[in-house]
Amino acid sequence: MGGPAGSVGSDSTGACSAVITVTAVDNTGNAIAFNVAVTGQPAYDGFEDILVGIQNNSGANLKSIVLSSPDTTDGGIFFFDGDGPCSLDFHPNTQYPPYSWCPSEGYPVNSGDPNPVGYEGPHNNFSASCTTANNQTTCTSGTVNFAVAEGDTGIPAGGSTWFALEGTPESIGGMSVTESLTTTTTQFIIPTPGATTIQTIDYTNSGTDPTSNGGTLMRVTFLPITDSAFQNLVAGTPFQGSHCMQQDTGNGNFSCAVTIALCKRPTDATFAGLNCPQAADTSPLSPSIIGVKIKYSNNTFIDPSQVLNPGYLTATDNALGCTNDTANTCRKLQNIFTLIQNDCCTTSGGTKSFNSLFVPVSTCRIQPTVLPASSSQLTTFQ
Repeated sequence: MGGPAGSVGSDSTGACSAVITVTAVDNTGNAIAFNVAVTGQPAYDGFEDILVGIQNNSGANLKSIVLSSPDTTDGGIFFFDGDGPCSLDFHPNTQYPPYSWCPSEGYPVNSGDPNPVGYEGPHNNFSASCTTANNQTTCTSGTVNFAVAEGDTGIPAGGSTWFALEGTPESIGGMSVTESLTTTTTQFIIPTPGATTIQTIDYTNSGTDPTSNGGTLMRVTFLPITDSAFQNLVAGTPFQGSHCMQQDTGNGNFSCAVTIALCKRPTDATFAGLNCPQAADTSPLSPSIIGVKIKYSNNTFIDPSQVLNPGYLTATDNALGCTNDTANTCRKLQNIFTLIQNDCCTTSGGTKSFNSLFVPVSTCRIQPTVLPASSSQLTTFQ
């Protein structure tokens, strides 16, 4: 894939521990559907660093892919700690650099760098999304870019390459869709095989124009997570004890899943939750509100009236990687629920300060934090 990696540490064959096959891209060249196959090849450093191959079967050029994993065991899959394939520790009797694309000023560099180097493969680089809480940095998501210079067209259809990550990417099988935000509703149709998953963001009553100043791109990633990852997300908050609504992640396979919305404006270097437009007036009595809705298939409930205490939780884009967050200052978890309806289910909510992670739940004891001033009461079922 892009030429073998060659001998890297204990991986004498240069074989990949995981292979990502991309089957669809959006109009920006970002991967929106892919699967991850774990090969069983050991980590090249003997611990947690692995080589990852990527095969572009989308039929179009692949320019980027967003990868996320809630696993923070080693600081997250993008928490590069200085032992990438560019390190001479894995290339005995070799002069620096071992590969032509390695950083010219030597390696390694600092852990947690938002623009990490040393883990690249042929013709790619990274943009990491990191968060720091209680003096601990985690980097659980990031973008692998394959169009690294002006005029680059990325990986051609049928092409491939490789790079390295921290830890195993077994849980990064997310699907991303990128659209330009409109002044009304913008739909993100997630390509879950054999299932309907649609995230809708509505700026109609926000008092904000997301198309101004060159517009805003929003990238929504549908990410299945384990029930234990969900329990870690809500642990120590008023939402502890809530149950994640199981969603069809494709072909009748159900699990907890979150959607993560990141934005990029012309002046932004990377996609991030903080780049997303907020409501014009975030005061509690203001009618300004951003609508958020997800339609999904559930295997537990037939009718929405069966859902006990439904909720729609929102949190920061890095909330899955927050640790020791007893004050909820890293996750900023809150309930924005307004409505559950249709054949089970469509869950809706409203927010003023746009957080980036969303997950529908049941048995949620805490009522929504913010509602439009025009809402006389909370509508639960329809």
